[in-house]
Formats: sequence, C-alpha cells, structure tokens
Amino acid sequence: AELHGLRYGGTGGADGDAAVAGAMKPYGVGTVENVEPVAINATLLLFALSCSSITGVDEVRDGGVPLDFDADYASYAALAAATVPAGNYSTCLAEGFIRLGSTPVYGITVDFRGDADTIGGLGAPTTIGTIARRIATGRGSLTLSQSQIDTVSFGSFEAERTAVVGFYWREPISKAEALDEVMSGTLGWWTVRLNGKLAIGYMREPTDAPAL
Repeated sequence: AELHGLRYGGTGGADGDAAVAGAMKPYGVGTVENVEPVAINATLLLFALSCSSITGVDEVRDGGVPLDFDADYASYAALAAATVPAGNYSTCLAEGFIRLGSTPVYGITVDFRGDADTIGGLGAPTTIGTIARRIATGRGSLTLSQSQIDTVSFGSFEAERTAVVGFYWREPISKAEALDEVMSGTLGWWTVRLNGKLAIGYMREPTDAPAL
C-alpha cells in the first residue's frame, strides 16, 4: 500500500493547480531540513509542506537567504486571502502550507517540524520508532490497528532510540519502502510476525551471553 495515497486533483485552492494534478501530496514527519516544498498555487506563491498539520517552520530560504516570518493563519483560505510583505513568508501550520510575499529569485528550501496530528492516541512522532508506528497506523488505504502492533518490541526500541529525526517524501512510495528507509538509519529491521503483529528492532553488538 502507498504511504498515504493522497494526490492533488488540480482543481485549484488546497487541491493544487493544474501543474500538480495527479502528483502525490508531500509528507514530512519529525524534524526535516533543507527540503523543497511543492508549489500548489503559482499565482499566490503558495507551497505545500505536508499533507498533515505541522508543529512549526524553523526557516524558509530563497537560494540560501533566510526570509522573515510574518504570521500564521488558521486555514488555507485565510492564508490565501492574506497579504504577505515582500521578503517575508507566512504559514498555515494547521494544514501544512507556507506562502511567500514576493517571487523567489532562486529555489525555495525549508526547515520544518512535521506531522503534528494525533492518531490512535499518538501525538507528533519525532523518533524512529514513533515514525515507524505512524507509517503503519496513520494514513492510507491500508493501516494497522493498535492491536496489530507488537507493543513490546516498539516500547523497547523507542526507549533505546530516542534521538529526534525526520523524513520527507514528495514522490510516490509504499509503506514498506518508507519503513525500510526509516529503519535503515539505525541498522534497524521490521517484520510482521506469525501472529500478524508488526515488530521492529535493530542489530546490536553481540555483547550479551549466547542463547545457545
């Protein structure tokens, strides 16, 4: 199954203009840096960062030059109707958008903290374990229920791997491919056990006593 399966229809507004029709909506989770947002309204200089709500935007740059923050708006409609000063940017954290006040000279890159949604009782995921859990249970045509999560393996992993990380996807990717990418950074693995539950772990240095 796809990571989330959400695509732009190209009908305008938050659905994107014709240039992005059929494209996958971007998704950012955890702390991501130097990513290229998706331009969904060229006229309004409006960009999408994530198909989820986001925790915050740390910096927006035009060719490496930071822009000044102006204001945050509660919805896409409010952001689209706002007046953003030249050299500034405004945000809609609730829906994952930014808007520029003037046409960029170079490429736009952004540092932001993604996915602030609460799903299945889990708030904003920021670590490898919580991000893996969000991938499996959060969005898309195929999601696992909390009862299909091996809570023992997840709990152990999340207790030992506490570093804040981030991932950003704007091209089609499956849940399995996303899990591979997330777990590989810590020599991690994931599997669905014979009991149907998703389990995760990582390769440890063999310092414990042998089992046999």
